[in-house]
Amino acid sequence: MIKRSFIIGTIVCCLLYSNAQQTPFHVPHLKKNGNYTQLIVDNKPFLILGGELGNSSASSNDYMQPIWPKLRQMNLNTVFAPVYWELMEPLAGWVIISVAPDEFYVAGTGVVITFASTAANKRAGFLSIDEGKSIEGKWIPGRRMNGDQDHQGRHVRIPVGDYSIQKIKLYTY
Repeated sequence: MIKRSFIIGTIVCCLLYSNAQQTPFHVPHLKKNGNYTQLIVDNKPFLILGGELGNSSASSNDYMQPIWPKLRQMNLNTVFAPVYWELMEPLAGWVIISVAPDEFYVAGTGVVITFASTAANKRAGFLSIDEGKSIEGKWIPGRRMNGDQDHQGRHVRIPVGDYSIQKIKLYTY
C-alpha cells in the first residue's frame, strides 16, 4: 500500500513538474524494460530527484513558505508530501430544531441523522422530508425527498459541501 501511494504521489508530482516546464503534455506512465521499470514523463525517461516532507509540513501554506526556497535550492524535481483528508474536505456543521414531538428542522452540511422512537417496542419512520427555505420566518417548501434521498427511510443525510434546510415529520409504528 505504501509503495502504491508513493508511486501515485510521484506520478502526481511529475505531472505538476511537467506542466510547470511548459512542455507538451503526455500522460506519465510506467514502462517495463526487462527486469526494471522506468517512469516516463513527456515521452522520456524521468529520473526522480526527490525529497519528502514531514507528516504535518504541508498542513498550512504559512508553514510551507520558508520551505519552498529550500526545496528549490536542493534542485528537486519531485516532492512527496502527505495530504490529509480533513485539510481538503470542507467542515461539517448543523443544527437540529425540534418544533413538535414529531417535527424537526435540520439545517447545515455534513450530517447524517437517524431518528428512533422513545416509545417501547416502536420505531420511527419518516412521514415526510421536505427540502426548502425560510423567508421572513415563513417555511417555503422545495422538493420532497424520496427513498433515494432518505436511504429508503433509514436516515436524513446532507452531504458535506451541500448546504440545506430540511423539514422532517415523523411517525411511529
